This record gives sequence, structure tokens and C-alpha cells, in this order.
Amino acid sequence: MTDDVARTLSSRGRSNRNKGAQAERDVCRYLWDRGWLDARRMLERVHGKQPGDVWCFDGVSIEVKNVKNSSWPSWRSQARMAADPNDVVVVVRKKAGTTDVGLWTAHITATDWFRWGGNPKTKTTWCERTAELWAVVPFAHVVDTINELHERHNK
Repeated sequence: MTDDVARTLSSRGRSNRNKGAQAERDVCRYLWDRGWLDARRMLERVHGKQPGDVWCFDGVSIEVKNVKNSSWPSWRSQARMAADPNDVVVVVRKKAGTTDVGLWTAHITATDWFRWGGNPKTKTTWCERTAELWAVVPFAHVVDTINELHERHNK
């Protein structure tokens, strides 16, 4: 491999990491604006693994993607393996050209989505890799549903 090729690959990898980190910061900012003041990027490993890209509170694992080409099955599998077994797993993908994080596409296990009272007419997709049905919704719907559930629980 020539030095030029190595530099190009290194530069591309750094660029992808920077794009991913920016998307994670955008998700955190979105959550902060909605009152989730503890939301933060997960930069350290816990018990040898990184439980998602963004932490907002115990029991929820958020994986954030900012890539051109879709790879939902592997992303869902990665998120499921990184999360604790009882965590609610959410995978969020930045929508190209969309700065409103609430409009980014989110996948959440259908079991969790419907248990939380998510719309029963929500689009779902089967994932062979995780052997689970996943709900496909805008990220704002996930956040709003969690907020409503939290408010009902605290009354």
C-alpha cells in the first residue's frame, strides 16, 4: 500500500468518525432541548462493552448512525448485542440533508414500542439477524412516547 493510499484511507476513517460523533452530539442536543438533561455520548466502555452511542437514562440504549448506505439489519444486531438484555434498544439514522433530529428514522423493537403505547398502525419490519419485529418511526415519536410514559409513571 502506498503512503498516499494509506493517508486517503486514514483521512476517510477520520471523516467518518467525525460525522458519527457529530450525529451523536446532535441527538444529545435534541434530547437536552426536550428535558433529558442527563443525555450524553457514551465514550467509555462499561464491563468491556459500549452500551450504545448515547445514554439518556438506565434501561434505554441509543445507537446513532450517520452513513450514506443503509445497513439496518447489522445496526440493529450491533445495538442489541451492545445493550443490556433488558434495555430498550433504539437505532437512529441521520436523514441526509435533515437537520431536525426528530425527523431522523428510528428503529425500536416492536415489543417495546407497543408496550409503551406506540401507535398500533406503526410500520414494522422483521429483522432476521435479531429475530425480532422492529417499529420504524421518526425519532421524535420515540422521544415523545418515552416522555408521555415517564409523565404517567410519575403522577
